[in-house]
Formats: sequence, structure tokens, C-alpha cells
Amino acid sequence: MDSAKTVELKRMASMLGYFAMHTYYCGITKANKLFFLADCLHLIRHGRTITRDSYVKLPQGPVPENLYYHLTSLMEMFYPQDDELSISVVSDYTEFISEYVEIRKTNMFDYEMRLIVAKKDFEYSLFSETERQILEEIASLYKRHTAKELSELTHKERA
Repeated sequence: MDSAKTVELKRMASMLGYFAMHTYYCGITKANKLFFLADCLHLIRHGRTITRDSYVKLPQGPVPENLYYHLTSLMEMFYPQDDELSISVVSDYTEFISEYVEIRKTNMFDYEMRLIVAKKDFEYSLFSETERQILEEIASLYKRHTAKELSELTHKERA
């Protein structure tokens, strides 16, 4: 794995862990929405995103393309599908990210949720001061919001 890709994955994994540690009910959908909100706010204030990821429009709203892929891969890694239609997308990158976070299925809000759990501390040195400030601000603002509330919020956002 090249060093640029390693840094990119460390940043993504560290952000996942940060949001898992600093917000409630941080599952896959909420993480996607928090990444989007953090990127938008940093772009507005500082002219660039934090993740440097591109976003795709899904029926559930915008998601960072690489994060979505890696979270899907993590789900497959932690909870392999038993049916024939399952396509294994687990890669070395997914295994790398799994050193930082894991996904646990839990029942919350009357449904099964895929909760992200941090396994390592946030790596402050990977982020600029402005990026750390935005992550802190987003985590504080949306700490108690559910994935559904964040989905509704991001669906109202203009591109």
C-alpha cells in the first residue's frame, strides 16, 4: 500500500473513530452524513474538503464514495452474508481500517443498527487545526442527532 493511500485511509479511519467516540448512535448512515456535513462546512470556510473524497448521490442522500465503499466492506468483513448474491469486497484497505474501528450490530430505536466502535484514539497529527475545529464543531452540533434526522437535514441541503 503506497504511503499516500495509507495516510488517506488513516485519516478516514481516524475520523470514523472520532465521530464514534464523540457522538451518540454513530452507525454507518450517521457517519456518512457527518462526513458530508464536515466536508461542506470546511469547504465553505476554507475552500477545501477534509476528506478530499468525491460524493455520490444515493436515494438516502449524498455519501462520500470511498467511505461508503469501505463501510460496506467492513460490514461484509464483520458480518459476511450467507446468501449466494453476496459479493465479497473485503480488501487489504478494509483490513487496515478495521484496526481503527469495528462495526457491531445492536438493537436501538426498535431496529437493528450497525454501530461504529472506535478501537484507536483519534490521530490529531493527521489533521490541520481548521480540520480538527470543524470535526469538533460537527460532533458537538450533531452529537445527539439520529441518522434519520441527519438524513432529513442533508436532503434539504443544496448541492
